Amino acid sequence: RFGWTPAGEIILEADISPEVAYLLGETPLSQTQEITPLDDGSDWYRLVATITDDQESKWWVYGLNRNIRVTSPSHW
Repeated sequence: RFGWTPAGEIILEADISPEVAYLLGETPLSQTQEITPLDDGSDWYRLVATITDDQESKWWVYGLNRNIRVTSPSHW
């Protein structure tokens, strides 16, 4: 068995850069994904999506570096 076993689903909440918002507009993380502009005067967006809580998802998010600020789940 070489795959990862998912720990279930989580609701990912994060602020994302315009580039990531564009990417996720083209290729959503899930059917529940919502992307809305932040009302702080910046050009960033708020992402809310139900995704699988696994290493692959976590590594993808971590790979976005400065283009994402995760606010939930707290264990990420």
